[in-house]
Amino acid sequence: MPPASSALLLVDAQGYAIGGVAGLAQQPKDQDAAFGFELRRLLHLEPKSSAATPLLGVRPEAPAFDVVKLDGTTHVTLEQQKGKVVVLVFFLPTCPHCHDALKFLDGLQKQLANPELVIVPVSVSDKKYVVEEMVGDLGISLVPYLDPSKS
Repeated sequence: MPPASSALLLVDAQGYAIGGVAGLAQQPKDQDAAFGFELRRLLHLEPKSSAATPLLGVRPEAPAFDVVKLDGTTHVTLEQQKGKVVVLVFFLPTCPHCHDALKFLDGLQKQLANPELVIVPVSVSDKKYVVEEMVGDLGISLVPYLDPSKS
């Protein structure tokens, strides 16, 4: 992508732009690394550790996770999803940008109808009733999950 048309915009849960990078003067040698560095700087995160560095072009394995349905009955773990494409998306039930993303992912899942694609929306809020209300208001069929252990 040409430097002048590359951009990174960081938006918080309330919809406010909190940072961004645009119009780089020259093409960085590694655009992913340049944007990753800038994103970490904007979020005040530690520099990238060697643990997350891809080996031989392969991304590192995702860490184990365990989330539950709103009714608390069904657990979903990464181990159960081995061999599938997993989209793990974290959302805030009151965030309009998250609503747009969830509606898009819901439509994508319906359009593709592929059992090898697993979309796991995880609420960053543990208020079950707020998530239930959001799902009803949006009319989506995606099954939202909670992360009671905050892992």
